[in-house]
Amino acid sequence: MSALLRSRAPLASNRAIGTLVVVVAVLLPWLSAGNHPLYSPDEGRYAAASRAMAEGGSWLVPTLYGRPHLTKPPLTYWLQAASMEVLGPTELAVRLPSLVSGSLAVLLAFGIGRGIGGTRTGVLASALLGMMPLFLGMSRLGTTDALLNLWWMGIIASALMAMHTGRARWWIAMWAAAAAGVLTKGPVPIIPLTCVAAWLALAGRWRTLLRPWMLLGAILAAAPYAAWAGAVLLRYPDAAEVWRQQYVDRVVTSDVRPEPFWFYLPVFLAGMFPATAMLTLPGWNLSWRRSWQVLRSGNAIALLALAVVVPLAAFSVSKGKMPTYILPVGPSLAVLVAMMLEDRLQGRDARPLPHGGRLRRPDVIHTLLISTTIVAVVLTVVAAIGDVVPWTGTLPFLAIPLAAVALAALWPRGTEARAVGMLAVFAAWSASVAWGTVLEDNGRALTDPRLSLERIKAATGQDAPAVTMIGLKDPTLYFYAGLKGGFSSVLPAERRRGDLFVIDRNQFEQFSDEPGWSGLVERTEIRLWPNRRMVVLEAEPPLGPDASSSR
Repeated sequence: MSALLRSRAPLASNRAIGTLVVVVAVLLPWLSAGNHPLYSPDEGRYAAASRAMAEGGSWLVPTLYGRPHLTKPPLTYWLQAASMEVLGPTELAVRLPSLVSGSLAVLLAFGIGRGIGGTRTGVLASALLGMMPLFLGMSRLGTTDALLNLWWMGIIASALMAMHTGRARWWIAMWAAAAAGVLTKGPVPIIPLTCVAAWLALAGRWRTLLRPWMLLGAILAAAPYAAWAGAVLLRYPDAAEVWRQQYVDRVVTSDVRPEPFWFYLPVFLAGMFPATAMLTLPGWNLSWRRSWQVLRSGNAIALLALAVVVPLAAFSVSKGKMPTYILPVGPSLAVLVAMMLEDRLQGRDARPLPHGGRLRRPDVIHTLLISTTIVAVVLTVVAAIGDVVPWTGTLPFLAIPLAAVALAALWPRGTEARAVGMLAVFAAWSASVAWGTVLEDNGRALTDPRLSLERIKAATGQDAPAVTMIGLKDPTLYFYAGLKGGFSSVLPAERRRGDLFVIDRNQFEQFSDEPGWSGLVERTEIRLWPNRRMVVLEAEPPLGPDASSSR
């Protein structure tokens, strides 16, 4: 991406180190990504529906538990199913689209940062994004979030390039990213498009919004989703109600995940750390007048600032809230903070002490030191309490605050020393992430849903197991069972002799006196993690029209 604003200082020393930082940030999500089982329920839902698609199911209508699953558009399922066609039904195949999206997002952050502020700004932006816990976590999960984050970034980056170059092809790229975003998560790309519209309007460029290709682009962006939705509605008219609940009720209905207005504040501060420890805020370290001037400038900084503020405001007023919704705020924040850090590396914002003398260190150093210490202590306590490793195994996390101390000590020595200190913080953070993936693998081994599946197989004598599971809606089991196990919330009206049912013990005790449960004999009990009791029932004597036939 060519220069978008103005030239800044290039990389201050070894380009190989900058390249190494970007490569590490690109690869961080991939560490041990295929070495632990899927998480329930989200990963399990996408994985099971995608596996059904890959193994002969409909590519038009995703299915889960043998029924249409239309809560999300199909692009994520298509990509996961295609991945399974190549790699088989594995954890890595399920997560591959998210992993690729995460890596591409880091590269895109580097490109945006480099275009705005120079190579070092791009390196800082990629490092900051790669370190964000929310970004790192969602890039390792087989869900829609990492994909949407990439398309969202594509919208912002394409708009920047369109205004810088004046070439219509970048507007086309923006609408193509919007089309992919709609196919991933419905109308959510309206938010970054609103950021672009506000950016143009504040800068007095609102006429750009009325250009013919803008209207045509909007129509083409909606066309793929409209074609898919129309085809689905012809087969399943009830899909319209599902989409109304997903795209309307989640926004305006208070009983859908009701959370307070400030819900995203802690998510933002913790999930996008350490960038949030170095914020430039209106009224705090930037005047309101200057903030308004920046927003009206029409430059790249204005769009990136809007891409942080507008989504946070939009999701905060929405009734339905989930932590992952604000993930796309991360890349823009990373670039903005990278630009600030570049200024501070050069000492351009250092302020004199009240009584003269040496220049005061920017507040970011103390904030980063305190914050990283808190993070390290929290990680240490969590790992120790989880009994994943002995407490000594949590000591690597303490490298983060130690590196922050080194940064504070090196800061007065100039640009090169500051860059070395920041490199130390990034190296300590990356090493802690790598060690954290080892702890994750160890912890997930204790809660592996395949252990529950093996217990069900052993108790029922079924390899699949080909049993009906009631009150156990764990889609990860459905994925690992190879789609041969049946899931239901009620007992079937017709049963044959020897049919097996795995039922939640509490549900069985609550409803066992009702007529529908007659003729079922308890066979054994299974204890699943963490402390769930399931009972295996067998149909005896035979019931229903097929009673004369045996299994």
